[in-house]
Amino acid sequence: MDRPFPQIALDGIVFQYPSDRGIQRVWRSLLQVWATQDFCQHWVILDRDGTAPKFPGFRYVDCPAHDYRHTGACASQLQAICDAEAIDLFISTYYTAPLSTPSVFMGYDMIPEVMGLDLQNIIWQEKHYGILHAQRYLCISHSTARDLMRFFPHIQPEQVAIAHCGVDSSFFPAEASEVESFRANYALDKPYVLLVGERLGVNGYKNTPLLLRAIAQESPRQDIAVLCIGGKDEIEPEILELAGNCSITRLSLSDAEMRAAYSGAIALVYPSRYEGFGLPIAEAMACGCPVITSPISSIPEVGGDAALYVDPDSPDAVREALAQVQQPDVRQRLITAGLAQSKLFSWERSAETVWHTLLETAETLSDRDNSAGERTALLWTQLRQWQTAQQALTQQFRQTQHQLQDTQRQLHDSQYETDHARQQIAAMESSKFWKLRTAWIDLKKKLGGPA
Repeated sequence: MDRPFPQIALDGIVFQYPSDRGIQRVWRSLLQVWATQDFCQHWVILDRDGTAPKFPGFRYVDCPAHDYRHTGACASQLQAICDAEAIDLFISTYYTAPLSTPSVFMGYDMIPEVMGLDLQNIIWQEKHYGILHAQRYLCISHSTARDLMRFFPHIQPEQVAIAHCGVDSSFFPAEASEVESFRANYALDKPYVLLVGERLGVNGYKNTPLLLRAIAQESPRQDIAVLCIGGKDEIEPEILELAGNCSITRLSLSDAEMRAAYSGAIALVYPSRYEGFGLPIAEAMACGCPVITSPISSIPEVGGDAALYVDPDSPDAVREALAQVQQPDVRQRLITAGLAQSKLFSWERSAETVWHTLLETAETLSDRDNSAGERTALLWTQLRQWQTAQQALTQQFRQTQHQLQDTQRQLHDSQYETDHARQQIAAMESSKFWKLRTAWIDLKKKLGGPA
């Protein structure tokens, strides 16, 4: 069966890892758009262990579950699938790459690099391999693109396309009755501010303590509750300690409930020190919720002139912003501006940018002399073969180490049992009964009787 050019493989790895909900939303939203268009005929979804969402029109190919202990072998598996399916271009939902099939890298943020995480971690190593393997790049904000080029100076601006995230159509201002029902269902009897997503993040970049310090230092103190949506199931102890007597609750909500939560809030407070995009800001604005945030990284791209920006190190600035956002004229201005700003972000526009970038890349590569690509593919093959061997040795070493630990535990248990038996014998030998028994046996021997 003849299939249209190009054939693009999408590795659905991110759906295998339930913690990456934000990135899952990006790809689920893009696939939903493409499922209504002819573009779906160009896609082959690599379904990791049956975890990829199913949409009509796409071709799905079973793919083994991803395992960070065997990323070298994973690259070879991906190449085998690309060869079997005659793939022209590869893109991953989360940092994988084949050997010789050209790829496009999708960049969501540069948090590990900016925040100084351990870049020897296998996840970030694979991210960097994906960056180095790619011919073109897609980023969800101009800020992420700038950071990508800063850390990888070989990437030229013309190689990078920007595909902002979109706002789902389910986010729009809720009716007053919906807000009232939501508040009643969750016993929210106080005015509340929203915190959405992770509350701390790596090295504390989400900066939630700033809000709690602002509320705690307010005098006279306003009776405001803090409603946390998403993030870890249990609110972190350091946040609870900062909250003090302030009511703080964590909920997990559907999109419909989330819309009501946004619509009924005093504000979304989002004092992050770094974002790849900042989707809750756009969602809040689409629901008529004022936003208090920091003017850092991608956030001004999303918030535009429709947010109140505060110094991420100043509780006083947050406190002042909370007072401003409750003034009717300021509030109405922010709501009106936010509704207009949120309309700049649509998944349809993002899907169109991603598709045209992939199509243009595939057409450019098909017209190009492939000798350089063959040399590059050879290098990647050698790298992954070395990595496969190294990971196999590492796995073997760990298994041997576990066996040694098991043997040591067994020896320790045997030594303990031996020592315990010796102690019991020593106790018996020192007992009066044992001494009498020994004396009796000695006497019997002297008398010539049987022992």
